[in-house]
Amino acid sequence: MGKLKLNYRLTREEIEESLLCIDWKREGRMKQANLIILTVLGVLVLGAFIREPGQFFLFLMLFAIIGLLFYLQYGPQRMRKKQAEKIVKTGGNFQISLDRQHMGAIWGQQKEGRKREK
Repeated sequence: MGKLKLNYRLTREEIEESLLCIDWKREGRMKQANLIILTVLGVLVLGAFIREPGQFFLFLMLFAIIGLLFYLQYGPQRMRKKQAEKIVKTGGNFQISLDRQHMGAIWGQQKEGRKREK
């Protein structure tokens, strides 16, 4: 059997959507679980800080938790948009090649993609 090659020219929105599908583990249940855990931890630290306002390290920990919550919520979206912009600048082409031993995917122009064993 020969090699099958498929070429697609994608828009920025389609590239963002495909990157979201590729990165579904970080964007799905794991992200929600991490957000819930950090929110509960933040509420507990806030309660401890309200009981003893003299504990400055609790305030620093609360500040770090809030920063992590914002990063987990908005960081992957921002990185995905930046990566989609880079791909659009290279032409927005997506190529999939399939044969019996390998499956490869290439973003951009005619670059060599990583091949993955079945």
